[in-house]
Amino acid sequence: PPTAPEPFAAGLARDLQSGAKGFTHKGDLGLVTGTYDKAFETEMAQADQLYYIGMKWSDADGVALVGALRAAHERGGLQQLKTLYLTDNQMGDETAAALASLLEAGAMPMLKTLDLQRNQIGEAGMAALASAVRGGALPSCEEIFLRSNPGSAAPVQEAAAQREGMEVDDW
Repeated sequence: PPTAPEPFAAGLARDLQSGAKGFTHKGDLGLVTGTYDKAFETEMAQADQLYYIGMKWSDADGVALVGALRAAHERGGLQQLKTLYLTDNQMGDETAAALASLLEAGAMPMLKTLDLQRNQIGEAGMAALASAVRGGALPSCEEIFLRSNPGSAAPVQEAAAQREGMEVDDW
């Protein structure tokens, strides 16, 4: 998954130290991490769609992705994001809880479509998402796709029913 700039820099430094990666010029670490940092910030500020479909990412990968999205949000990014597709992965309750927490922090205020179908989200993850929706997260959201997850989408559907214009698809 995408990596926030700080873990990217730390991982690259670790790989350089261990010899797993190398540069022709040893002083390039700062250049590469600085370039990555600027590119991350620029891209996340401009992103209006993020598609991570069929990546087969695990729950740990999903949590790492949400960490990168949190870093983008903390830098003022994701303000233009309208669609987030995480379809057909292996993300579960930890990812859903981390995503719900991020949404509760006000991230992705323009998001219209959140697609989490065909993952491994159980009851705890659905409860976390429902709590975020009840609390006012996703103010612009029109549709949340949750079908083909082991948990019942009913709590999210009930929370969405209290909001005008938001539907939860679980067929």
